[in-house]
Amino acid sequence: SYAAMTTDNPLATEKELTFNQIANESLITLQPKCVLYEKGNKFQEFLTLHAQDHVHLVSDGEAESILLAKSGFGIALLPGFMDAARGQMPFIPIADTKNIDYGFYYRNRENHIQTFMNFYIRENGF
Repeated sequence: SYAAMTTDNPLATEKELTFNQIANESLITLQPKCVLYEKGNKFQEFLTLHAQDHVHLVSDGEAESILLAKSGFGIALLPGFMDAARGQMPFIPIADTKNIDYGFYYRNRENHIQTFMNFYIRENGF
């Protein structure tokens, strides 16, 4: 996972972040339907605990998360494969999430998704 934030955020110059570093920040996350996280991982546990005592916004997609982060509402937490923020704003890896698996669901009859999946599989050697 990566943290996308404004350039004036004190954490924006870090090379890598930890849960402890973002624990008191307002966080923007994606709806679970957008990114399926492996159940019971440290990232989910952190987000559940964080939401109990801090501002925690949930967005419907990557573009919305990035817009909220750019507008100063908090730090957007995004999986690495959702990297539209890269180059637009600081996009910093979160060390505590390096070994978390993500997944997504698609229906076989969606041709544009099938084309993407074929390309992705071919390019990544799966």
